[in-house]
Parts: sequence; structure tokens; C-alpha cells
Amino acid sequence: MRDSFVTGVCLVAVLVWVAVASAQAPKPANPAPPAKPKTWLEQPIDDATVNLAIQRAVAYLWQAAETNPNKTFNWESLPLANYVEEMKKPPAGIHTAGGIYGGQTALVLLALAKANANNQDDERYRKALKTILELEPRQTYARGLRGALLATINRPDRPATNYSKIIEADKQWLLDGVYIDGSYGYFQPANKDAQLKPTGGRDLSNTQYGVLGMWLISDYLFEVPAKYWQIVQSCYLTNQNPAGGWPYGVGDKQGMSLSMTLGGLASLYLVWDRLYTEKCGQAVNPDLIKAIDRGQEWLGKNFKIESNAFILYIMYGVERVGVASGLKYFGDKNWWDMCARYVLFTQQPNGSWPTAHVVAHEPVTTAWALLFLSYGRAPVVFNKLAYGPQSQWNTRPRDLARLMLWMDKEYERLFNWQVMPIDRSVEELLDAPILLMTGKTAIHLKPEQKQKLKQYVLGGGLLFGEASDSSVIFANSFRSLVKELFPELEMTTIRETHGVYTLQDPKIKIKPALLPLEGLSNGIRTMVMLSPKDLGCAWQQNAVKTGEANFHIAGNLMKYVSDKGQGLLGRGTSYMAKDLGRKPARQVTIGRLAWSQSKYVWDPEPAGWQRMDVSLRNANIAGLATTQCDLAEPLDAAAVPVLHATGTSAIVLTDAQKANLKKYVADGGLLLADAAGGSKQFAESFDKLAGELFAPLIAANPDWLKEALDEKGAIRVRHVGDLPYSTKPIQLLGWQQDGRWAVLSLPYDLSAAMVAYPNIEPVGLSPASAEKFVAAMVKSLSKATTKPAN
Repeated sequence: MRDSFVTGVCLVAVLVWVAVASAQAPKPANPAPPAKPKTWLEQPIDDATVNLAIQRAVAYLWQAAETNPNKTFNWESLPLANYVEEMKKPPAGIHTAGGIYGGQTALVLLALAKANANNQDDERYRKALKTILELEPRQTYARGLRGALLATINRPDRPATNYSKIIEADKQWLLDGVYIDGSYGYFQPANKDAQLKPTGGRDLSNTQYGVLGMWLISDYLFEVPAKYWQIVQSCYLTNQNPAGGWPYGVGDKQGMSLSMTLGGLASLYLVWDRLYTEKCGQAVNPDLIKAIDRGQEWLGKNFKIESNAFILYIMYGVERVGVASGLKYFGDKNWWDMCARYVLFTQQPNGSWPTAHVVAHEPVTTAWALLFLSYGRAPVVFNKLAYGPQSQWNTRPRDLARLMLWMDKEYERLFNWQVMPIDRSVEELLDAPILLMTGKTAIHLKPEQKQKLKQYVLGGGLLFGEASDSSVIFANSFRSLVKELFPELEMTTIRETHGVYTLQDPKIKIKPALLPLEGLSNGIRTMVMLSPKDLGCAWQQNAVKTGEANFHIAGNLMKYVSDKGQGLLGRGTSYMAKDLGRKPARQVTIGRLAWSQSKYVWDPEPAGWQRMDVSLRNANIAGLATTQCDLAEPLDAAAVPVLHATGTSAIVLTDAQKANLKKYVADGGLLLADAAGGSKQFAESFDKLAGELFAPLIAANPDWLKEALDEKGAIRVRHVGDLPYSTKPIQLLGWQQDGRWAVLSLPYDLSAAMVAYPNIEPVGLSPASAEKFVAAMVKSLSKATTKPAN
């Protein structure tokens, strides 16, 4: 356990990034920081807080460039003269710190790129980038990071942003700089003999940054020889401590360091992707698997947050391992939750992050923190369901890791994935809008596990089954499982007009005949899908050309469940409302009009009122209970003050139901109707029914409605006309009895909006407006129509 030692060594090791001259303190960055809690454990963590921290960090970094004491628009702690002096020396041998020039700027520009602040049309970005384009850095960190940056932002089809020649030069430098044992030192070996017979001066900190550069260079289609990854594998397998961790120094079998263990794990995942994914059934070196397992076990036992000079260097390593592995937990520790709280808490008022060492360069620590937040907060699109032995559910261990990298590039934003054990809570399953269930064999689940999957689906998630090797056994077993969960609904062939086939670039065609999909719908959205054909093989192989449709189906799935990406939530945020356990003084019973024999016709989204109950109790407004009402008998309006009617098809009532409905309204009940999902059939039929029983509906404007309006005086809606999530007003219709609005009708969706999932299908209220609408309505109810909560 030598992190205390490594802290001192890494002060030199990490880019030798020591500020020779103290940087001038930049002016405070905007936007203003939020109020700070007492300890980092109390630090709030949500999308808004993380996004604000990223904005403040970006603002700080630009200010730091403008106020650089070297009078240059970059983030270098050394003046250009040091680099010029360095270049006068022979390429081989001992070098001074001038060899690092450009590395700090490359790191910051990479962080800005990952924070989506890398607009190369921005004059500031081009100006800073110019600093490093014509350099010949002689140091591993600087070369590795420049190669990583330029590969990330390279656009070969645009002459002004084509950096291919420089990337090839950096690739060759890194190939020439790696020793025969797979390690790196600060500088290239002095000669070929030194490269083949390595001695001292090498470490795993330089090594992981050399490997990082080669990973991104190779990921952006610059070919790297397999021999390179083989010797890197050998380096990390050879240098792992028997206890599972990795040391700082090459050959040090006694030492272990948290930062180097993170670097070792991240590097081995890269090796896995490069050496063992060419074929779907390709055998993986068992020693690599054992090394990763031992490293993860060590990490689970030893991962903790404690202040040291390179805590943010460690945080970036944490994020890299978390993203590469898909693990939400290191042991029993939620790495994102812990580290994000610490990083957010330690951000300074000017937007930067400090360092524990008096001469460390703050733009560097800020870049590490920004990389951690940008990568780490990226939304988790897929949870991969772990529902048995790995051989059952994980036949393609690197499928989602490779798929996310493709999505990063295709949509120019970051995405994440997770492995999710089936015994985790429904709330955690709903960390992601898609739950991937894959395998070759029959599915065997416990009753409680099956119900958990059902609750995930009803909570707004999409369960996606994928038959590895196109296994008929798995496909049939998955169909049987779905039938058991939803016996009222049928799995059918998904039509070629469905978004899963059409949301990609029109120039790219997906043939449903070659990649057939089956789906189960509640009449609003497709809740379950099955691919009886293998999709994950192409993902794992990164076979973008030969398996192009496989990738775009996955991209279309993301767009379908997230309203084309607009509704994705950051990592750690569940789509399920968190119950705070509050018990308001009032209890309101909502009747559900069961007008059809088919439950999913009159109640397509049963989780909607459950979510409203949680939301209104959290706000101390009221508790909500629901009761099924078929109106075969008269309904007590005092006991059930609101009767909700909805549906996905035309509503039809018997004469007895009509008579009891009319009496319910006359007795003081409120009849609330919405067209589930935006069903025109329901909306038109309900208006006709209301006209028959009461009178033609007119524009309604109850006093409480103003509380449901946004700042522009409208109800925010989604997918109405051509204005998704617009403030286009939705006309609320109604009928008054004795001065009160006794019937209210929304001709668009409320039911799906109450569940609050961002699917592309529902036409109606936005989730936020739905919650405000229901809250305002419930608050308006007379106390005489509600009762004290138990």
C-alpha cells in the first residue's frame, strides 16, 4: 500500500506538470457557484448540479488561458522558450521538463472536447489548438495526450480539421517509445538496444497514458499492430501484485497503489477490446480475465476517497474503469455517487479544482475533474441484465462497451452502459431506459425477479431481448416469459414503419427481413422487444461496415425511448420517482373507470397514478389511492372525488354505466378524461359521450389551472404538431354544473406523462406539466371530498 509514496513520485510522474511560475489567479468564473454543504458526503448530486459544475469549469479554463502568465493563449505552465531549448538537444537521452510542452494544453482541450465545448469554429479553441499542432513533444504524457486529443476531434473530410498526418506521427512515436516489455518511461528509449533491454526509469503512470493515446488513436481507425497490445498485456499481467493491485514502478512486486490499479484495470479492458473481440466466440486469455477479476476484487476492498495531491488524477482513473467495465459498484461502493459528490464539493468559487501540492498546476487538476464529470455523468442508455451465471447472460462481454464507443462518435456525445444484477431494486433497473437481456439458453427466474421485470417495464422502461447466436431456445424462452408477465397482450412482428427501423439517417436503410424484431405494445409505446437474430456479435466486433444495421438499430432504440436523446438522464438518476417517505395530512382516492374487458385498453399505464402518489406525497400535498370502478353500481362521489377515464381506443359504455356516471357527476364528482398516448379514437368518442350525457364540451378554465401553466402561461406539451416539448397550448375542454367544472377532458395524453418516461410516442402533456396539472387539481378539491391520511 504505497499511495503515500506514489503521491510524491506522481508529482513528477504525471506530466512532470509542476508550475514553474505560479499561475495568476483568474477572475471568478460564471455562472455563480451554489451554496456549499458542510461535508462532501452531504453534497447534492443531480443533473442540474453536475451540469452547472461543468459550465463553471469550462468558463474557468477559458479564463485561465486568457490570463496565462506566459502571455500565450494556452494552459502551459512553462514558457515556449523551454521547449525551444529542448529541441536543440539530441532526440535520445536525458531531457528536461521542456519536453512536456503542449501536454497540458492537449489534456485541457481533450477535457473540453468531452464536455461538448470543443467547437472548432470557436476562435479560442482554434487558437489554443494551434499551440500544439506544430510541436514535436519528447515526453510520453504529452505525445499520448496529443494523439488522444487529435484522434478524438479529427474530421478527415474537412481539410481545416484533418490532423491525420500528425496523428500518424504521434502513433509512430508511441510505438517507438514503448519498451519490449510493454512499459513506457518519460521519454523514448535512447536507442534500439535500450528498447529491447529495458532497465530503470519506467513506470505504470507513463505507461497508462501511452496506452490511452494509442487506444483513442486506434479507436478512430488508425491501425495499431496487434503486437503492441500483446506486449502491453504482458506488462500488466507481469506487474500485478499477487494481492491484485498494481504498483507505480515497473518490476515492483511489493507495492500497490489505487491510482496504478485503476490504470492497470483500464488498460487491460483496452487490451481485451483490441485482442479478443475480432471473432464472437474468440477465446480470451484466461490470465487476463483472472487479472481483471483480482484487480476488481482488490479495488472493491480498497477503494476510498482521501485527499492527496493527485486525487483528481485518481478520479479520472475511477471513471475510466467504471465506464470500461460497466460496473456501477466497486465492491459495495457506488463509485459515481461517491466520487461525484467529492468532486462537486471541492470545486472552487472560480470554477477550478485545487491540488494538495503548493506548486501543482490548476488547469490540469480542473481538466481531470472535467473529464471525470463529463464521462461519468453521461447517460446510461443500456443496463445489461445479469440474471444467472455469466455464461448465460454475458456471452458477449464487450458488446455494449464497443457499442457505446460507436454511439459516442455517431452522435457526438457521450453515452454509458452498466451491468445490472437482477436482484437490484426496480429504481436501479430504471437507471437506464433500456434493459438488455441476452443469452443462448432458456431463462429461469424466480417469481419475485419476474415481477421486478414487469415493474421495470410498467415504470417506463423497455425490456429488450437479444438471442445470442440467434438462439431459438432463448427466443422462445423470452417469448414465454413476456407472455407470463403480460398475458393480456401479444408479441407481434414490428412493422418497418416503427421508429426502430426509421429513426436513423435516411441514407442508411435497415431491412426488417434481415433483422426482424418482435414487440409488445400497450397501445401507446412498445414496452418489450425481441431480436431473434444476433445483434451483439457485430457490436462486440465493432463490425461497423458489415453490421451497420445492427448498430443503427441500437441507435434508433436510444432515440425511440428518449425522444431522440432529449429526455436522457445523467448517470445515477433513476427514471423512477424516489419516495421520501412523507405522510401528508390528506388522502385522496382516484377512481379508475374500467370501461373495457381488456385492462390495457382502459389502463395502459398503471404506474402513472402510483408515480403521482409519490410525487404529491413528496411535496406534502396529499397521498393518492386508486380504486377500480366499472360503474355497474352507483359510485359514491364523496368517497371517490375524482373518476379518471382514459383509453387507447373508442370508449363504449352500457346504459347502466351511463346512468351511474351521470349520477356520479350530479352528486359532486369530477370526471377527468384524457386520450392515452394521444388516441384520437378515445378523444372523439369521449366528446361524443359527454355531449350525450351532459352537453357539448366547451373550453374550460378552472381557477386552479393557472398553477399548472409554465412561465409562458401555457401547458408544456410534447409531440403536438411540429413542436415537441413546445409551449403550444392544449385546449382543456369541460362542462360546468352549478358553477363548478364537473367534467374535464384533455384531448391529448396525460396517462403516459404521469409515468414520466421520455418515449417518442406519446402526444400530449410533458411529464413536468402532467405533475403540475395533477397537483393543482388535487389541491383544488374540497376538504369535504377528501379524508385525513391514516
